[in-house]
Parts: sequence; C-alpha cells; structure tokens
Amino acid sequence: MVFRQDSFLFYLHNRIKPKLISGFGIFWDRNNNPVCPKCDNILTDYIKISNDPFIRTPYFYCHKCESNIYLKDENGNTIDYKDAINKFKSG
Repeated sequence: MVFRQDSFLFYLHNRIKPKLISGFGIFWDRNNNPVCPKCDNILTDYIKISNDPFIRTPYFYCHKCESNIYLKDENGNTIDYKDAINKFKSG
C-alpha cells in the first residue's frame, strides 16, 4: 500500500512541476518569468548598478539562495533583461 501512495505522489509531483526552459544563463517558465538556476525560485528583484553612465551591470537577486544572477548572451556578455526577453520571445 505504501508503494502505491509513494508512486502516486511522485506522479503528481512530476505532473504539477512546471516545465522550465534554459536561456541566457537562467531558466524561464512558460509565462516568460525568470527563474533562478540554483534553486528554481522565481526571480523578482532586477537591479541595475551604474558607477559609470556608460557601463551597466544589471542582475537579478535571488532572495532564496542569496545569489546575484546575471543574464548572459551566447558570447558570455552581460545583457539587459529587456534584450533577453526580446531575444527569448523571438527564438
């Protein structure tokens, strides 16, 4: 009886667990929300630091794992969230 309950819970967990897509160094859910690659928490705090008006280093801060998450393009360069969303949506 325990085996059947465990199997059913495993089935439900895998069925309910959202599918994530990898892109720009992070994961994205089906609604194009950024998700932390370390702990699968939805990233909400987007921070732009500007010591120099010509240099920007934007990143997400994950409260769950206390990490700075940078968006990177295919060349490893840091990119802005809006640019990542536009590239992600266009394919």
